[in-house]
Amino acid sequence: MGERAELIAAFLAESGWAGAERRPLAGDASTRRYERLVARDGRAAVLMDSGALPIERWLEVRAWLAERGVRVPALLAADPAARLALVEDLGDRHLDEAATSPARERALYDRALDLLLAFQTAAPDFLPPLDPATLLAQLELFLEQVTPELGPDAQAEFRTAWNAVLPLPVSDPGSSSIATSIAGISWSSRTVSSR
Repeated sequence: MGERAELIAAFLAESGWAGAERRPLAGDASTRRYERLVARDGRAAVLMDSGALPIERWLEVRAWLAERGVRVPALLAADPAARLALVEDLGDRHLDEAATSPARERALYDRALDLLLAFQTAAPDFLPPLDPATLLAQLELFLEQVTPELGPDAQAEFRTAWNAVLPLPVSDPGSSSIATSIAGISWSSRTVSSR
């Protein structure tokens, strides 16, 4: 067992999840890895292994969203030094799967829009503003993680186009770098929530 695997095993044991079945989950646009844990008694949780990325900012964003009424997964355990967190499992059902009729779809999307509106507040102090330099850094991640198949010429064209646009004035310089998408919105029997 490698050093990271031992660290994770110790974290799970300390959190009361030793011996739980571990199933890989799809990740997000980062290097974090996620696993669904299923205990022998049927309890489920999600392990977030942040690898080399610190989790303090993730914990701050989670708390900031919760303070604004956004339903986020409950934090069951965290070890910032190990870059590990254990959170409530909200399930796999996406919003589009829960919309089983036109009326239900409308109601769910209305709630999803309310969730997205909760993001439209002044940026928290701990997040960098979305200035041109920060946006360009985020766009580099996009090129690396979302469109790795683009060739060097297409990547250069992409960068040139964004470099021309980003210095232009924006209507809200206080915007923050919290982002979500419809694919990142989950439906549970309790609420619409952001992952």
